Amino acid sequence: MKPFLLLAIRAEDAAADNEYDSFLSLSGLGEGELRRVRLEQRALGRVDLGDWSGIMLGGGPFNYSDPEELKTPVQRRVEADLSGLLDQVVSADFPFLGACYGIGALGRYLGAAVDRRYAEAVGAVEITLTPAGRQDPLLSELPAAFQAFTGHKEAVSHLASPATAGGKASRAVLLASSAGCPVQAFRVGSNVYATQFHPELDVAGLCTRIEVYKHAGYFDPDQADEIKAQAARSDVTWPPAILRGFVRRYSQRLPVRAQAG
Repeated sequence: MKPFLLLAIRAEDAAADNEYDSFLSLSGLGEGELRRVRLEQRALGRVDLGDWSGIMLGGGPFNYSDPEELKTPVQRRVEADLSGLLDQVVSADFPFLGACYGIGALGRYLGAAVDRRYAEAVGAVEITLTPAGRQDPLLSELPAAFQAFTGHKEAVSHLASPATAGGKASRAVLLASSAGCPVQAFRVGSNVYATQFHPELDVAGLCTRIEVYKHAGYFDPDQADEIKAQAARSDVTWPPAILRGFVRRYSQRLPVRAQAG
C-alpha cells in the first residue's frame, strides 16, 4: 500500500508522539503505512502526491489569526509550506484530512474567515451533521449527532460571504456544526476535508495534551484535573470512524513490478 503522510506541528515531543500514536491506533494503520513529517523541525519541500495514498494534518498551538508581528519565523514558514501544499491538494482534489489546525489551514487557503469568535473550551462537545454531512461518504457511518473532543482558540467563523462569493471558499460544503462553533467540518471538491474537532483523540490522548498545554492559555491550570475527569465521563466514541473511513476509502495499492526471467 502507498503510505499516508501525517504532517505535524507540535514542538513538544510528548504531545507530538502521542498525536502520531493516536493517528496510528485509531486509523488502523501500521507505522510503515503512516509517515510523519514534523514541520516545526524542517521545511516540507515539494510533495509528490503520487507517492501517497492521502495526507493528514494534525493540530497544535499555532493560530492563523495570530498578529503577523507575533508569529515566529517557524510559524510563518509552516504557513507558507502548507499554502504551497494546498495549491497541489485542492487543484488535484487529492485526499486530505486536516484536524483542528488543519481546518484553519484549509479555511485560510480558501479565503474563509478564520478568527477568534468561536473558540471552544477543552472537552467534549456535541457535533451535529448537516444534511450534506449525513450524505457525505466519509461521514455517513456517524450518527446525526455525536460527541467529539475540541479545544481551540480560533475557528472558521463562516466559509463564504457575499464579499467572497465566487472565490475558493464558495466551493466549500459545510458538513458539521456545534452550538458554539458553526463550522465543525467541511469538504472541498470530493476528497479534501477538514474538521475543527479531533477525530484522532480519545480520553488518554486528551489527558496527555492537557498536561502538555496546561500553561498555554487554553484553560486555567487549576482546572486541569476537573477537565480530565469530565473527559473520562464523556461519550466520545464516533470520531475515529472518520479516520478509519479515510484510510479505507483512499488506500492505494502500489503497482506490482514484473519479475525478470
